[in-house]
Amino acid sequence: MRLYLIAAIADFVQALFLFTATRYLAEQQPGAMSLGVLGACNFLSYAVSSAVFGHVSDRFGRRRLIASGSVVFAGCLLVALRSLDPPLVYVATILLGVAAGMIFPPVMAMITAGQVHGDHGRAASAPLIAFCLWWNVGVLFGQSGGGLLFRAGTEVCLVTAMVAAVMIAPLIMGVRKVGAVAAGPAGPEIEVQSSRSATPVRSTTPARSATPRFFAVAGWFANIGGAFTMSLIVFIFPKLATSVDIPAETHGFMLGAMRLLVIGVYVLLHFTSFWRHRMWPSLAAQSIAVCGLLLLVKADGVVPLTAGLMLAGVMTGYIYFSGMFYSTTSFKNERKGLASGLHEATLAIGFTGGSLGGAYVANAMGVRAPFEMAIVVLLIFMVLQFLARVFVHGRMNAAQTASQG
Repeated sequence: MRLYLIAAIADFVQALFLFTATRYLAEQQPGAMSLGVLGACNFLSYAVSSAVFGHVSDRFGRRRLIASGSVVFAGCLLVALRSLDPPLVYVATILLGVAAGMIFPPVMAMITAGQVHGDHGRAASAPLIAFCLWWNVGVLFGQSGGGLLFRAGTEVCLVTAMVAAVMIAPLIMGVRKVGAVAAGPAGPEIEVQSSRSATPVRSTTPARSATPRFFAVAGWFANIGGAFTMSLIVFIFPKLATSVDIPAETHGFMLGAMRLLVIGVYVLLHFTSFWRHRMWPSLAAQSIAVCGLLLLVKADGVVPLTAGLMLAGVMTGYIYFSGMFYSTTSFKNERKGLASGLHEATLAIGFTGGSLGGAYVANAMGVRAPFEMAIVVLLIFMVLQFLARVFVHGRMNAAQTASQG
């Protein structure tokens, strides 16, 4: 329970800080470039931090690293309290990304340590759905609460975030050490140890035409295009919201509505299996996001813009949950930190490119142009994913034909 609470607090801190900083810059700074640089600082530092500290956590311990991340979070907020104007806000945002990279990969590795390597059933996704629900609740309260607290002043938002951040260190130090889990046997049938009984439970994974690790890598690939799109909602949409006179509290609730749909997608994926080890559900979710982006390009009112955000949220929910599922179930416990770090790093790469590219395009062509660019980028990545799937399917069919011959 403490690990899930840590995930919720960490994302509450991030969401509240980013809402406060982006809304402040959108109201105070001309153009969108300051928002793009803010996003690039945050997610580039998160990409590097996740990849590095995910590996470090596998080798040198996870609890102390998470506690250290809590301290870095507090340092980030102290810098932001001095000023939310550049360049100090950029320094604070870099520290925010570093702290998140110190916390999330080891937390993800710890909560999935009970997975049996090779099991791809519902038992394997049980810790994932709990994790996703908790951290999204943190985002939901961070964004919606940010919209309400913003009226009281940016200092109120930042102090609230700091109070939450300092709670992480004592929480993680109270977590008992999570032991390694032995790898399950290879093959279509896996013995999964029940948490309530000493009797092994038989779980059968479906026949696949590609390896589980292929879907993990494909998920990392999808992360880039999907996160590119979502970065525009985090860092460019505030500029669109202010341009059409949407107040801060309404802006926050619009993001909260999107987040509720993301949570709904997580629940759907946990209780169903039609999507596992298949490419078409991922492509369908990304196609739905394209429809949402079209609304963001054309619409003006709160209702259609919220609908556009929510359609994009379908993709967000799918690529994150499925990507995390494949990343944690396809690697052994001693490599889960690295796999989780790569999952988070590819998301951060997409966010970095989207925030910088979106800001440049917004300044040059208007505040809605980045969402048009996101449609093109998303379609390109969808085609690349489809071609990769066709290539792997062809290779495996050729190998099967050769072995039969």
